[in-house]
Amino acid sequence: MKRQPTPPEIVILVAGLVALIGSFLPFWELGPFSTSAWGDVFPLATYVAIFGTIMALAVGLPLVSDVKLPDQLLGFSLPQVHVVLGLFSTLIMLGFVFLDNPGTGIGYVLLLLAAIGRLVGAVLHARERSAI
Repeated sequence: MKRQPTPPEIVILVAGLVALIGSFLPFWELGPFSTSAWGDVFPLATYVAIFGTIMALAVGLPLVSDVKLPDQLLGFSLPQVHVVLGLFSTLIMLGFVFLDNPGTGIGYVLLLLAAIGRLVGAVLHARERSAI
């Protein structure tokens, strides 16, 4: 390891891993039928898993390798991009609450918790980076 991760980085890393694992588990269940976040039924849930993986990689790669990510992405700092991705993921998952869903699966619960965790981690990470 190049350096020890900070607590917000750990939260983002763990939440990204939970989102990736949860995306393969049943998202919705109806009797014997179920679909994951990668199914064709709810394509927005796929974005939540993809954003979680991107955030975890963006935080984790500089910790374990010589990868140097740019400080700015389209005029925004990396912590700002993380906050936007975390907020968007959380809003998508909360939007599923208001759907007339057949039955919530463990994948949905894990993706929701991971999205909230990534948002909290991203906000804390952004505050930590602005204090430096």
